[in-house]
Amino acid sequence: MQVHFSYQHGSRNPELDKVIDTQIHKLAPLLVHFSPDLVHLHGMVDFSTAKKGLLCSLNLWLPTARLHASE
Repeated sequence: MQVHFSYQHGSRNPELDKVIDTQIHKLAPLLVHFSPDLVHLHGMVDFSTAKKGLLCSLNLWLPTARLHASE
């Protein structure tokens, strides 16, 4: 799986990297049916919203579908 994260209006920190790595390790076993070269996970973390706090947007590209989630 190819993973790429970008950070808007802020920078990465060890605590956030640990959470991301934990979640990626939980996701990886669910994607064993796909070739690792064909699975792409792109994430964007936005620190700019003071009222809502941290926002994260994820895009998962699979050979058969594309999934988007944000929180």
